[in-house]
Amino acid sequence: GVDTGLTHIAAAFVRPTVELYCDSPRWKTEGNWSPRIVNLGDMGTAPGVAEVVAAARRLLESR
Repeated sequence: GVDTGLTHIAAAFVRPTVELYCDSPRWKTEGNWSPRIVNLGDMGTAPGVAEVVAAARRLLESR
């Protein structure tokens, strides 16, 4: 779909990606199908800036 299409493209090109969710339940977004993709947030709870930055740094350092 439109909301996850870019994630699928990123996975196909093996790119590090941080997905941000605040309107989907965690169980629905935690597809650990790629070590280069991190899903953050939960239904009604957007991830904090520090959490997003930390996840991005971890992904970029592991490249």
